Amino acid sequence: MAPSPIQNTKPCSPFYQYEPLRSSATSIRLLRIANHKIDGKEEGLPIFFLVHIHCTPEQPPLQPYEAISWAWDAPSHRDTCTLSMNGTNLAISTNMYHILQRLIPAEPGARRLVWIDSICINQADPVEKAGQIPLMTTIYKNATQVLAFPSPSSPQSALSVPVAGAFAAKLDQHVRGRELCAALGIQLGNADSSCGIPSDPNGRTAFVQLVRNRFWTRAWIIQEMVVARSVSIRSMNDDKSNDIADLDFDLLGRVAMAFKTIGPKTQSPLLELEGWADANEARAFRRGIDLITRLQDFGRATRGAPYTACPTVC
Repeated sequence: MAPSPIQNTKPCSPFYQYEPLRSSATSIRLLRIANHKIDGKEEGLPIFFLVHIHCTPEQPPLQPYEAISWAWDAPSHRDTCTLSMNGTNLAISTNMYHILQRLIPAEPGARRLVWIDSICINQADPVEKAGQIPLMTTIYKNATQVLAFPSPSSPQSALSVPVAGAFAAKLDQHVRGRELCAALGIQLGNADSSCGIPSDPNGRTAFVQLVRNRFWTRAWIIQEMVVARSVSIRSMNDDKSNDIADLDFDLLGRVAMAFKTIGPKTQSPLLELEGWADANEARAFRRGIDLITRLQDFGRATRGAPYTACPTVC
């Protein structure tokens, strides 16, 4: 069997050469990822191919595609892996190596189109980059969905978004239960107020890791997620089925908002999550909660409207 087109090794000759865009201001590239049975290719191997698409704010792409939101690796982990296309090799980072593994369609004969900045823009061409950056709002706004991939805190660790998502769903149910009781005029005593809070140390740890992740501090995250139709948060290193949405951002935003509106003002059991031994960890968690709620608010206010940067989050 031929080697996989995604390799965890540095690229070697022949190196991939980008075909110039007709105009960097009116066209973009999309990465086509096809299952191994398309075009009669060898079974077990995905196929990667860059296609050129017309794109302007007035005429966004007609083809359905997804856009990727992710954090670039540290310089020491860039250009460490290989993506092979048309018999030539393109250098990719360690994080992108894991993301591409998750993007391969699961169904035989299936294909998908995705936009990824590090691959779809020729990073070695400053003129092209200058023309593509103004199109990024249009790209993220018109994608069928944005797939967000927070990075693990270190190459040795794993961030389990499914575990964090399951815990967030339990917290969301608890918050909704409290709101329903308040709407019905039911008073919760101190003994009853803890009912419904999940006792799940692994879920708590994964949830805290997700909220504290540096992913939420990126300036680019505003235009990537605020204008998106929908955002699905996914694990980078999990072995889950590729096309399962691990955590919907709206759910995470609701839970984060509960910490902002319920936790600080009352003796809510949600505060149990803030029993920190390290003050720096507590500050990082609260900062993550604050950034997530701002993204949620900006998304509700600007979704479907032209994007304007908000310097308070940057």
